[in-house]
Parts: sequence; structure tokens; C-alpha cells
Amino acid sequence: MGAPQVKRTHHGIVLRRSFYEIGFGLSLFAFGLFLPVFVWLLGGNGGWFDGVLLAAVSVVALAMCVGGILMLLHCPRVSCEYRGAREIVISYGFHPVPKHVRVPAEGFKAELAAGEHVRICLIPPSGTQRVQLARGSRKALMPAFEALRDFLGGHTKDKTLVPVEIRSGRTINVPKSPLTHAGANFKNVDLSFPTPDTAVLRPTGILKFAAFGFLFFGLAALAIGVGVFFSGAALVVKIFVPGLGAIHTMVGIFLLFVMDRTRRIVYDRTHDRITFDRSTYDPFTGKIDVAVSDIAGIQICSRLVEPASFGSMHSHKAVQDYATYEMNVVLAEPEGKRIFIMSHAVEAAVRADAARLAAFLGTRVLDHTK
Repeated sequence: MGAPQVKRTHHGIVLRRSFYEIGFGLSLFAFGLFLPVFVWLLGGNGGWFDGVLLAAVSVVALAMCVGGILMLLHCPRVSCEYRGAREIVISYGFHPVPKHVRVPAEGFKAELAAGEHVRICLIPPSGTQRVQLARGSRKALMPAFEALRDFLGGHTKDKTLVPVEIRSGRTINVPKSPLTHAGANFKNVDLSFPTPDTAVLRPTGILKFAAFGFLFFGLAALAIGVGVFFSGAALVVKIFVPGLGAIHTMVGIFLLFVMDRTRRIVYDRTHDRITFDRSTYDPFTGKIDVAVSDIAGIQICSRLVEPASFGSMHSHKAVQDYATYEMNVVLAEPEGKRIFIMSHAVEAAVRADAARLAAFLGTRVLDHTK
């Protein structure tokens, strides 16, 4: 994940894994080394509880260290070289003995495709399979994709864009990959129209319940933590309980004041302007004011979400994958810019709300879920 490193050389280009992956591997290894030492330093009176806790933490820390080392030794790399003839060299496996595959570049194509993630794939001349080189957001992958386009002489295809004809007759390209990385597996937004000129997006009851649940649990743990701190408990317990409370409190506050905000869309019919409240997708931006003529449509796009799972749990589908459906307002100016409206897994509700919002704004629905 993350933006792959792109290095242009005299012989071609080299694509390496992202700094994000390297940093994550280093962090995992360092945290695994430090965790047992931290627990040992905070240990209490050396009783059986402290011994069991230290043994359990040591096992977890060992797994983290091994995972971090494997991430650092993993060597995915693609070299596109001009050495008499154009060649593609794919390296995989682990250092210090990685494996290499060298193939002629003639007939190869590159594709930027949207699915569960946006990804760059190499397509061999046979076209029977695809080799995934990187995945992430479209913005992060574009430098690598453009470098491949130069190397392959333009034999690339960007399948993340959809041509849309706007009112002036001009065609614009609109990204069809969702703005958000995931969405709720329940309906989390209600759309209503209290006046002919106002649309209101309110959080559903289940989202408010989750926010207050996190906040209540966090405050309760903080209150208990104060009592534990002045008791004779082990120092690690004195830190763990208040820390757990602080984390849940912060999550509750974030859900309550950022994700659970009521947002309004106001239609100024006198000046033909639409004002959008700041989005939960990007809560640090202010209100967005656009002309009605700049709205190209209401987009619906989708993504398959794979919840975090481990080993056999996932293989037996104990944690089910689900599709989320995202609604965005697409602007013609600036071309293809999108304003996030909502994202959740109830397809019928998203489609119905998209049709109602399109009627309110006097535009059409753009179905980019295929």
C-alpha cells in the first residue's frame, strides 16, 4: 500500500515498494523489541500475574518482530530496462536471495484498474493473466503509471476514469473509484428535505448509539483508572486502564463531533448556487460553494470491503466481505472533482437517496458501480 517509489535511470525505470511499507515494517519490529522491556520495567511486585503477563507479551512481541523482519526483507521490485532491447525484470521473494524473472517488454501493456483497490497491472502479450505491481489510491499510483506509460510507448489503459458528457456537450473524465477506503456495513446517514431549498444529512440512531457507547465506556474506564492509579495494583495496570479509557473517549468524541455532524446542502435559487457543508470525508475543509451549472451529476460507485481477519477465520468466512456504495456530487469545473455525500452498505437506500438528491439539484444519477 502507499505510493510506490519511482526511480528513473539511464537504462529505464525502477518501481520499488512504498516508504509506507518500509516504515511500517520498521515500526512493527521496533515496537516488538520495546514492548517486553516496557512491561518488565512497569512490573509490580514480581508475582505470578506479572510473570504470566510478561510471558504473554513476549509471545506477541516475538510475532511482531518476525512480522516486521519479513516485511523489511520482502523485496518486490520491477525494473523496466533498455539494454539493447526493452526488458521487464520482476524481482520477488526475500533478501538476500530474491528471485528474478526477465521477460521481453514487447507486447506488454499496463493497466490502471479500479476494484477493491486501485491497482497497476502488467498484461503480457497473451492477455490471459495480469501481474499486479502496486495498489493504493489513484493519486498515489499515478507517477508509477505515467512512468510505465513512457516506457511502454503509450501501451497503457486507465480504467479508473469514465467519460461523462455534460450539459455544454463537452466530455469530462470522472474517476469511478470511491473516495473513501471503506464504508459502514449499515445505513449511517438519513437524507431529508425540510424545505424546498434545503437538503439535510443526519446520522442514524445506530451511529449515535456507537458514538455515545464509546464515549460512555471511555469515561467510565477513566474514572476507574483514577481509583486504580492510587491503589496498590501493578504499575502496568495503572497505565493500561486509564490509557484504554482515553482511547475510547477520543474515539467517541471523534464519532460524535466529526462523523455524527448534521450536514446541509442549501440551494440558492436566486443566484443558482449550491452550498455544501464540510464533508465527513475531509472534515478540515470549509463549506463548498458551486454554481448549479457546474454540477455534472450524482455519482454512485462501489467497493468490496474485506474486514480484518486472520487465517482460518477468513477462510471459513466467519467475517463476511461486503460491498459499500458511495454517493458523490461530480463537478464539471474543476473537471472531475467530487464532493463526498455518504457511503454505506445498503445499496437500495443509497440509490434512492441519489435519485432524490439528483431531483433536488436538477441533475442526473451516474451509475459507476459496474
